[in-house]
Amino acid sequence: MPHVRLSWEALEQIPQGAGVCWVLPAGGRWADGVPRVLGNDPSRILFYGCSSNLRARAGQFLESLAGPGPHAEGNRIRELNELNPHADLNTFILVWEATPDGEQEQHKAQLLHAYFARFGEVPPFNAALPG
Repeated sequence: MPHVRLSWEALEQIPQGAGVCWVLPAGGRWADGVPRVLGNDPSRILFYGCSSNLRARAGQFLESLAGPGPHAEGNRIRELNELNPHADLNTFILVWEATPDGEQEQHKAQLLHAYFARFGEVPPFNAALPG
């Protein structure tokens, strides 16, 4: 899957089209995985997202890490880092998969359901299981 270490400079590598994405911590204390109810998630997925413009959405995520912004998960990660300096969520990898526009929500739901079936819960920063 295509991926980048997420930064303002790396945004140009992310497509402007529709798709799903998932965000991983880029190492630190999470290098061995994220503990989940039914086992450790070695892929370290923090959340799944989707957009009709992946590049713009990734920019919103970065904006929300810096201060209150339009990306819910970015805001929650920033708030966690402010409350707990040991969270170690400061650098990220963005992985994406292009989809036809209009199909990204359905594909995200499929990814979330598969994650739930494997780990017994949704990734840490996704709010709920759709449908």
